[in-house]
Amino acid sequence: MPKEEKEWFKEWFDSPYYDLLYSKRNESEAAFFIDNLLNHIHLPKPSTALDLACGKGRHSVYLHQKGLNVTGLDLSKRSIDFAKQFEKEGLRFGIQDMRIALENTQFDLIVNLFTSFGYFDDLNENVKVLKAVKQMLKPTGTFVFDYLNGDKLRHNIVSAETKSFPEADFKITRNLINGFVVKDIELKTTDFTRNYQEKVRLFNVMEFGRLFKFADLHITKIAGNYQLDDYEPATSDRIIIFATH
Repeated sequence: MPKEEKEWFKEWFDSPYYDLLYSKRNESEAAFFIDNLLNHIHLPKPSTALDLACGKGRHSVYLHQKGLNVTGLDLSKRSIDFAKQFEKEGLRFGIQDMRIALENTQFDLIVNLFTSFGYFDDLNENVKVLKAVKQMLKPTGTFVFDYLNGDKLRHNIVSAETKSFPEADFKITRNLINGFVVKDIELKTTDFTRNYQEKVRLFNVMEFGRLFKFADLHITKIAGNYQLDDYEPATSDRIIIFATH
């Protein structure tokens, strides 16, 4: 894998300033979304779930509270070290590259939430993620994939903004480059300035359809928001895909 591709998400996701920038993420919205998912899927009891790219574990914890036996996986050691404080019976966390499947383990539900995908320049690397999902999904299981709506973002991109916290100020610029939305982040504290970058590919529904087909995953529903209303290319905030074997 190219050096620059490897570095941006490994370094940035492991930075404490990543957590600071996204510290105001809406917990109630996340719980609302997961409640809607579980009401839609009707999982058997007991059920097992994999939170793929789980971050610091907030969604894994909530899934466990809803009665599932949950595994959370993420590439960031710092995030997993934090999440391990929540471990208990039926809830565990581990460090894992999401392109590599856990061996001899399958789940009733796999979730990949809040645009935790599309980091790679090579499309084949993204397909590897979906193939790993297929391998880890029970024959009767469901995969729920939540991504930004690239069609809407292209026409409504916020090119520049600033966010300020007591610990640091962030100057953020966004550009559309070669099919990616590239977010350049300038971080300033009283002691130093650092620069980070986020980059995710802007897929549309047709492109996702091809990727899922390559991975032999069958799409059963596409929603456009956390209420699970039908997807509309021009207006939906999200692309939420339900898939099975």
